Amino acid sequence: MHKGKITWQDKEQWYKSHYEEQKSPMEIAAKEKCDTRTVKKGLEQVRNAKNADAAELELVKSAINMHQADLMDAIRRIKTAAELPDISSAPVGWAEDDELEKKIKGRQAELESMGSVPIQERIGNEYNVKLDLLGQHLRGETLWRLFSAWTKAWYKLENARLELQAFLVRLIREEFHLRPYETEPYVFTKSLCPLYYRGAVAKATGKPIDKILEMELTQAASLFGTGGSMKPSEKKSAKYAALLDKVWEDLVFSDEEHKLASSYVKLKDVTAKIAREAEEYLLSHYVSGKCRVCKKYRR
Repeated sequence: MHKGKITWQDKEQWYKSHYEEQKSPMEIAAKEKCDTRTVKKGLEQVRNAKNADAAELELVKSAINMHQADLMDAIRRIKTAAELPDISSAPVGWAEDDELEKKIKGRQAELESMGSVPIQERIGNEYNVKLDLLGQHLRGETLWRLFSAWTKAWYKLENARLELQAFLVRLIREEFHLRPYETEPYVFTKSLCPLYYRGAVAKATGKPIDKILEMELTQAASLFGTGGSMKPSEKKSAKYAALLDKVWEDLVFSDEEHKLASSYVKLKDVTAKIAREAEEYLLSHYVSGKCRVCKKYRR
């Protein structure tokens, strides 16, 4: 009889002898001096274990592929979200009441509370875990550094837009007093501000001021020189033309305008870089590195 207790190593050796050396269970039993049924049972146990290992390996391979697909999805979402925004419209709607400046300050406070990663709002909460895992894979890599830089640049640009809008409202209020006619107390805010803001953004981003906007600004002097449907006097038209020119000059040569321009250039540069880096990962179909999920595959 077999000396001592039959171990798992014994059974694995039987399996090797049977499948690699082509020995029958009876031959193995005779050599090991044990019952043939014991050898057959041992062979079956080892075979089942190996089949289970093979099946688990396939599951792990499939899981790794799906994990990589999730990481690629997060990169694709970053690339989509990290685009250069259209800033031609003001960040806060031009309210027809005296709450406009309060609303602008409210949005500034909201941005401040969001910290330096406002892009999370654009990407969506469903990507929070994917981004967390992707960050563990890409820690120290160029794409992740650019991702962080983009969020900060976007944050600065949003603040610059709000500061320019707030400054414009102050200019209009100081120059036109915001209440020239009792029938339309906020005519300048709702009519002039959008024109000025659109023109200032065009100048800050290096785009030409379109003909329609130019014409609207030119005609504004005569429009706001009226007291209603009455034809404006030359004196009133000249007065408002001078005020319109002054507001425009003060606006486009302001620190707020300069800050908007520099913030836009920075974001534009980072946007182009992050698009290239993201595209390289998407074309490679693989994200190197490890995350806490990867540890489950390597046990």
